[in-house]
Order: sequence, then structure tokens, then C-alpha cells
Amino acid sequence: MDKNDPTIEAMTSDPNQANEIIAWLGLADNDYLAARTLLRRGLLVQGTILANSAIEKYLKTVHRIKNIGFDTRGEKAHNLVKLYKSLKETDSRKDLNESYLALLIRAYKLRYPDRLEKEYNLALNQGKMLVGLDETVFKIRSRIEFSGTRRPFKFDLLIHQKDETLMQANHTFGEAKREDLFKGPLTWYEMRVLKNGVWMEATYIAPAIDDGSYDVEGFRHGSSDREYLLQAAPIGQETKDTKTMTGK
Repeated sequence: MDKNDPTIEAMTSDPNQANEIIAWLGLADNDYLAARTLLRRGLLVQGTILANSAIEKYLKTVHRIKNIGFDTRGEKAHNLVKLYKSLKETDSRKDLNESYLALLIRAYKLRYPDRLEKEYNLALNQGKMLVGLDETVFKIRSRIEFSGTRRPFKFDLLIHQKDETLMQANHTFGEAKREDLFKGPLTWYEMRVLKNGVWMEATYIAPAIDDGSYDVEGFRHGSSDREYLLQAAPIGQETKDTKTMTGK
């Protein structure tokens, strides 16, 4: 962490607030580690939904440190962009990728498939989702400092022990090079709810580009209303058309 960067010091004389801050941060760490595990194993939907939960808890940790209120019920309680926006008003460093946060919000809707609107779509790439998660957590967590003497968090011990769950394929807390994370084929997941309510889904292996953009369309429309295209050509089909035709 750059010594010139502003830090968020977790210092309070209220033991209840201190315990709540520690609880939020500990739960966020656990969600983060679990999300990494799922993403690395190619379970992109599950990993992305849990990534949303992790980032939400990290942002709410900072809210509690700064004594800023937040919604506790409904969809607003899970809206990462809204949580981040309220922090930006008091923080000079505005460096989180809001495109990534918006994608997490979109993926979080998959918890309730019966509530998805027609033409809802999603495109997830393993490399991007892992890089986005690690980068976001690092930017939030590495700026939280605790005053006084305290027992180390489990997270601190994992860093010290170079734990594989945290460190492997991690370009922020670990020693992986970001560009190396995109050298090999990666898992993709795409889905779309058609106008007739039918789901289209595809999980496939293909290359990916680290362009920092998360605003991509799952099963994007082709040249006709019955033609849909994948974001990348699956391995073994690089020279073939990646069109997907719907039945109706």
C-alpha cells in the first residue's frame, strides 16, 4: 500500500461498534475466500454472487467505521454502486471499477430466477471475475487500519502463511502477474432470458482479453431476431461461426 494513500482507521470507544466492525470485516473475508475458490473452480455464477456478498460486506464495514448509515432491507441493501457512491462523498480516493460493481449487481439477480425480466442477460469470464474481485477487495481492505493492540485476523495469518486459497492466481495480495492470468483458456458463462421466457445458457472454454470492461452482453443479438452470438469462440471452434439459433 502506498504510504501517501489515505487510510481508514478503525478506532472507536464504543465496544459494540468495534465488535460490529470486526464482525462485518471477518464475514467479508470469509465470503471473499469462498468466492475465489468457486471462481477458480469455474463455478462462475455461484462465485460471482458470493463476490457481491463479499464486496457488500467490505463496503458496509467502511460505512460502520465512518458512521455512515445504509439500507438494511430490499434490493437497495445489496446495491454496491449505491454503497460506493455514499462513501465517495467523504473519500478523496475514488478508484473502484464501477463497471465491475454493476455487473455484480446484475449477477446477484440470479438468486431469484422467477423475477428476471425478459431479455435479462449475463456474460461472465473467469479471468475477469477473479481479477475484478481481487483488485476490489485489495483496494478496500488494504486501506483499513486498526489502532492499538489487537489479535490478528484470520486474513492476516493467511497472508503471512501464503495460504493457497488466498494467494494462488492472485495479482494483488499474491505474487501472480496479472497478464499471466489471461494467457491460457478460461471458463465463460453466458445466459439470456428470451422474450418467450425460455432461458439460453452456455458454459464453455475460450480465450479472454483483459480490457477492464465488464459491461458485456450475454448471447448478444445477431443479424436476425433468431440469431445470438457468444462473446468468444469456444476452443476447437475458433474458425467456426459462434452463432446460436433459437427455436422460436
